Amino acid sequence: MEKATIHTTNHCATLTRTMGIFDFWKKKQNSESNTEEIPFHKKIAVDLQNKTQAEKGTVEKYWFENENIGLKKTLFHRISIPLKPFDSGIEYESQPVETIMIIEWMNLNLSNPDDLDGISIQTDKDSETEASIYVGNAHNPFDIFNLTLNKIDEINYRATGKIMVDFEHEMVAKNETFEFDTTIEFKKTE
Repeated sequence: MEKATIHTTNHCATLTRTMGIFDFWKKKQNSESNTEEIPFHKKIAVDLQNKTQAEKGTVEKYWFENENIGLKKTLFHRISIPLKPFDSGIEYESQPVETIMIIEWMNLNLSNPDDLDGISIQTDKDSETEASIYVGNAHNPFDIFNLTLNKIDEINYRATGKIMVDFEHEMVAKNETFEFDTTIEFKKTE
């Protein structure tokens, strides 16, 4: 249609307006048929598995009570595992990212709370244990598919685990799994 030459100014203007309305209608039809647009955060993959690894971490125990919620004095454990600095791929975040996987409020009910050899931990979103990793300027919760501790010596344990990080919870990125194998040191406080 562009090859056809129309010499009348009014006719050209009408043709242009008609094409403009058709293009608008076509775009509107396409957007209505594609109403399930993928949110921006679901297009981002942090890719922890290929960009970082777990470094040596710590485990510690602590007592906590809160009479206001009816929690009597209870012994909990906390595990902190730093990750090797990495580029998260998130534009608004300073790179490289330095962060830690934190697992806390673990009530392990052990007869000897200093002996963690052979324990296996699993959590989900309904668990009382809190687990998160700070990426994308947000605390992203994660579920622990499995975390096993095996004693190396009096204070060190081999920690192997697989987690699912819920990056979608804070609309940071797509959810992803992360597997790790590292050493953690028991920091005895008593």
